[in-house]
Amino acid sequence: RNRPHLIINSLAGRLETAVATVTLQQRAASDHLETTTGPQSRTTTRMTWHFSQPLPASLQPLLQEDKLAAIVVHKDTIVACNQAWENLCGYSASEALKKSPQILQGELTDHAKAKRFKHELEEEGNASTTLCNYSKDGTPFVHRIRAIAVRDHLGQDTYYFTVGSAVRDEGIRRAILKRAWTHSAALEKWEVAATAATTALAITSFAVPGWAEETLASFSNPS
Repeated sequence: RNRPHLIINSLAGRLETAVATVTLQQRAASDHLETTTGPQSRTTTRMTWHFSQPLPASLQPLLQEDKLAAIVVHKDTIVACNQAWENLCGYSASEALKKSPQILQGELTDHAKAKRFKHELEEEGNASTTLCNYSKDGTPFVHRIRAIAVRDHLGQDTYYFTVGSAVRDEGIRRAILKRAWTHSAALEKWEVAATAATTALAITSFAVPGWAEETLASFSNPS
């Protein structure tokens, strides 16, 4: 006679335990996106993301909604990237995670412009720029970048959510690449001249007092 009641009570107990487990998992997810040691993938409604460490819940809306090529940077290190970024830049998640975003920079990258972008982002909380960057196979491309700073729930740690795209407009591409080539050539000429001046300094400065200071002062780094 009591057996049906025992079965019902047992099922009710299991259901209560299952609900409690789901609730705990949801609470854990509200604080951090769960990850394990090493890269882990997580598919949102639009994009597959790869992580190297737990991320704050404040980043979740961006991970859910943005479908552009994107990375998350923390302490100058890539801690998350999505499939679109892998396709754009040619690096797999295992190659990019825990590396500096500077892996995309190369000979034609305007490093001074990249530093200004980083400084503005850290000071203002958002920034945008267009650079000549490089894919993994060494192919240069014009990279339009936008980034915003995102704080964790305690407001103590800052992450930078960065989206990028390859510029397709031929006029803009030519202008950026021409500027990059010009800057690179100017920098190379400056380095050659500075090296020559330094060599001459070592040979003649002892014979002509004050010549060294005047000569080196005439050179200014174009960057």
